[in-house]
Amino acid sequence: MTRLTTIGISKASADQRAGRAGRLGPGVAYRLWSKMEHAARRPDIEPEIVSVDLTGFLLDLLHFGVDDPSTLTWLDPPPERAVMEAVELLAALGAIDSDRRLTDTGRAMARLPLHPRLARMIADAGNDGWTACLLAALLDDRDVFGGPLDERSVDLALRVRAVTDGDRRADRRGTDRVRRTAEDLARRAGFTEGPVRPDRVGPLLAMAFPDRLAIRR
Repeated sequence: MTRLTTIGISKASADQRAGRAGRLGPGVAYRLWSKMEHAARRPDIEPEIVSVDLTGFLLDLLHFGVDDPSTLTWLDPPPERAVMEAVELLAALGAIDSDRRLTDTGRAMARLPLHPRLARMIADAGNDGWTACLLAALLDDRDVFGGPLDERSVDLALRVRAVTDGDRRADRRGTDRVRRTAEDLARRAGFTEGPVRPDRVGPLLAMAFPDRLAIRR
């Protein structure tokens, strides 16, 4: 999964930061590490394209008519393994067919400013469209519930209710922001606000994460 990791900056990043000290006039940059440590730092950080999830990027390429990323000229080409993982996920989501052509569902997903997983959930939500838009907005934003992480409920249905009905545990500005995002998603997807069904959170999530379902054997 995509994640943020705290690491030491590279020499190039350190030089770029130092340049800011003299942007408007003479300045001094103080580095809180030794010259020996600086010499041991990497010259540059690795390009972002080699470490991020490429599923949304590949969906955009397909939407623009590029079915093979290797036909493009890259400063840093995307790793073949990451491209194949993106292809497999798009296929599992029903966005592409066996020839890597966008399906009707895939074209609907490409019109939404979301990760393909969340876009898939909305594209085929049917009568649960407004609930799906609220759920996608919740998952695409920071948690509306505050407090220590180990004391928060992990139930998404509670968060859906918090946006629509209010909850003392929820941040009001956060729920307002989520609702505005959900309204925009609904407009793009052609849904209107309707009854919210927190009991449909599970089936909707299953459409977004088909590869993470346990199967009883």
